[in-house]
Amino acid sequence: ICHGKIVGDCLKGDLNSSREVLVLGDSHAAMLNIFFDDLGKQLGFKARVITASSCVTIPEFDYHRIPEWAQKSCIAQINEARRYIDNSKIIFLAGAWQFHTQYPTFNDPLIQFINNIKPHQTLFVMAQVPKLSNNPQRAARLNGMGFPVNVSIDKTYLEANNNIESMLQHHENINFIRLNELHVFIK
Repeated sequence: ICHGKIVGDCLKGDLNSSREVLVLGDSHAAMLNIFFDDLGKQLGFKARVITASSCVTIPEFDYHRIPEWAQKSCIAQINEARRYIDNSKIIFLAGAWQFHTQYPTFNDPLIQFINNIKPHQTLFVMAQVPKLSNNPQRAARLNGMGFPVNVSIDKTYLEANNNIESMLQHHENINFIRLNELHVFIK
């Protein structure tokens, strides 16, 4: 996958289709590679997925605050994404909003990106899915060994989703997709 580096053409889905969407973001977007591959094959589009660790791959992202080991690939992926943003009719953006929105320096680049979406473009911003208190596989293993570990949903992600959604309110061609409301996440 094109996470932190460019591998091939970074395309998933129906590679013969002339319809293409752009997928940007951090590891939360990278986790959607298989989703976009399957959906693209079913619906007849290809998805160009450009992501990096701890980095929302949009222009002017505040990469200085992320770990030093992630900065070089972040900058490279942002530059790669710039090549496609203006010509993309449909853009998906996903990220660990709970992490990024705690830094005031993140908001301005995101608002600038949102404001630069042109009338002929559609932006889909995907909500952060619930963050769990513990790794469920690790908890199951420990529970099986007699060490009780509970897994619960850390609800602080909801505030981050609400903050991101409020930034999008006055834009007709920008949609917030509340993945966190899917039945699989309801407890």
